[in-house]
Amino acid sequence: MGLEAGRIAWVVCGEHPETIASYRYTAMIPAAALGGHVVRVEPGMDPEQLLDQWSPSALVLGKAFHEGFVALAQAAKSKGIPVIAAMCDWHFDNPINQALSRTADRIVVQTIAMAAGVREHFGVEPAIIEEPYEGRRGVARFSPGRPIRLLWYGHSVNLDTLAAGLAQVGALAEAELVIHVVTNRLDRVPPALAGLSRPAATMRLELRNWSLDIQWRELAACDAVLLPSHPAKDKLVKGHNRLVQAIHAGRLALAYPLPQYRELAAYCWCGEDLGAGLRWASANPAEVLARITEGQRYIDERFAPARIADRWRQVIEDLT
Repeated sequence: MGLEAGRIAWVVCGEHPETIASYRYTAMIPAAALGGHVVRVEPGMDPEQLLDQWSPSALVLGKAFHEGFVALAQAAKSKGIPVIAAMCDWHFDNPINQALSRTADRIVVQTIAMAAGVREHFGVEPAIIEEPYEGRRGVARFSPGRPIRLLWYGHSVNLDTLAAGLAQVGALAEAELVIHVVTNRLDRVPPALAGLSRPAATMRLELRNWSLDIQWRELAACDAVLLPSHPAKDKLVKGHNRLVQAIHAGRLALAYPLPQYRELAAYCWCGEDLGAGLRWASANPAEVLARITEGQRYIDERFAPARIADRWRQVIEDLT
């Protein structure tokens, strides 16, 4: 291999980068698979000193939260060190991302829709590398009792989708539901649900502070995962990860038909009305189990950490 994998610097920031999903998917997981180093760059750090300290064979920049990423990329380019920038959100008007689009040797994105945005706004052709699944494989299961245990989890910026999803499953008058909401800002849940009307279903909400351990535990305990959304531009470019994680955990996902979820429609329930999906699933448990089981086989071919690491290796080797 013409690549010194151990000298690749996968760049993140913050005191706890492991709590940022995009850093796990675009830095920590591939770095662990390839043997590279995850390094932090904070505002005010001297990029020349950092490069002298690491002597990297290549830089992979995770989501850039401050100008230090740009300074580091420019310093690396001046030394002939290849730079790859991972971009995962609709932040094309962000001056940091605009500068990185001009500096980086390659941009990596996670979906076809995000790639189209990079082409349109930055005029460059990105590589597409999906986000890997993480954690232990769960056994496929769908045998809900009463109440049915549903799970919504994610960053608080996605709470704008929660009310619509709860309204849809809450419209099932015959249903008895317990819905666990797992997020990093529980104080933002009540405002997000302020306009929600009284459900026809018997429905109880339980809130949990997000951590990876809580996420794994809730995925293992639930009967199905709610993935509501709407066709806003920032939603259309997001990754497959929450749907893939549900399949990896062996659970049914009820997913709004964003483009990235439609790609996996054969392995979940995918449609605009999640209540209709829950009704279908309750009437067709054998089909649900078959979809999850086949989905686990599929994601092992496309989203397994080793597969994703090989894709990163190829992109980096093409530059080095």
